[in-house]
Amino acid sequence: MKRLIIYIFILASSAIVFSCKGENQDESQTETNENLLEISKEQFDHEKMKIGQVENVEFENEITANGKIVSTVGGITHVSSKADGIVEQIYVKPGDYVKKYKLLLSVSSNDLIVLQQNLAETYILVEKLKYDYDRVEKLYQQNIASEKEFRAISSEYNSSKVKYNSLKMQLQRLGLNTDKIENGEFYTHVPVYSPIEGVITDVDVVIGEYIEPQHKLFELIDASKLQIEIDVYEKDMESLAVGNKVLFSSVANGDNRMSATLTSIGISVNNESNTVKSYAKPDSLQSLINNSNVEVYIQTKKHTVKALPTAALVKSEGNYYVFTLEKQAEDKYYLKQVLVETGSVYENYTEVLSDIESDKILIDGVYNLIIQ
Repeated sequence: MKRLIIYIFILASSAIVFSCKGENQDESQTETNENLLEISKEQFDHEKMKIGQVENVEFENEITANGKIVSTVGGITHVSSKADGIVEQIYVKPGDYVKKYKLLLSVSSNDLIVLQQNLAETYILVEKLKYDYDRVEKLYQQNIASEKEFRAISSEYNSSKVKYNSLKMQLQRLGLNTDKIENGEFYTHVPVYSPIEGVITDVDVVIGEYIEPQHKLFELIDASKLQIEIDVYEKDMESLAVGNKVLFSSVANGDNRMSATLTSIGISVNNESNTVKSYAKPDSLQSLINNSNVEVYIQTKKHTVKALPTAALVKSEGNYYVFTLEKQAEDKYYLKQVLVETGSVYENYTEVLSDIESDKILIDGVYNLIIQ
């Protein structure tokens, strides 16, 4: 009887232990599943998700520097009128793109009428004196006219030509057609044309204002002549070479990197900042703003690093994560969120400094996944 009771006790105890062990196993399995992100095959295909792995990618060393978008010589122009007078009409506004010789403004000037009248009258006089000069010259050659008569008409004719050429140059400088003026077709306004092709960045005049030649009316910038002025630290200068690839981004939008090429390297050090000015030519002129500050990354020597496509990384609260494929069922994918440490960025790749155990990493279609 005692043996039977002992056997029953042992069996009951074993059952309890086995039951508890089974419960612990179930709890552990549930916990593991809760740490995985479950994705259906339909969602995987719809989001065009793709599995890859860490790659050995050739990166170029980067020199970080501050820069500024500036214009080359001749790329920025201040426009003024060559005649004083009252502004009658303005034909452009800030932001307008204009071709070379585009009419910007017209000026009404009293001096213009007098100047045109003088040219027309002088032109008539020169024509008359030329006829007289030719006639007297022939008579002089035939010993009919005296040398005194010939010298007198020659002096008068040459003097009138000097005055005529001077008046003609003054009016041509104002952008006027002197052939029309000589035929009696006078201009009522002095036109002001754009000397370059570019964008109007400033209009410093209003209709009805009296202006003089020293008055700056417009500022124009030729976007094709914008460049990047880079302040490179003296210690980094020996790594530079003309032709180095340059990446740059605006201070306000650091994620949008644009490309350029290093075109010149300075040879003078600024003793206050210990930097040397160098210059790069942007590959694209879109979105460039004159005098805007930029962050610059000059690529120099190449080296190989462990990297993932930048699209594989998700940023959350200052940290970067990737998703590894832990297991795959017939119509389910189970992903694990992994914290990673990143390094430099080159083109579409980001250096990965952490060791990722899995060789199955989600490299595309990550952007809609939620960081837990």
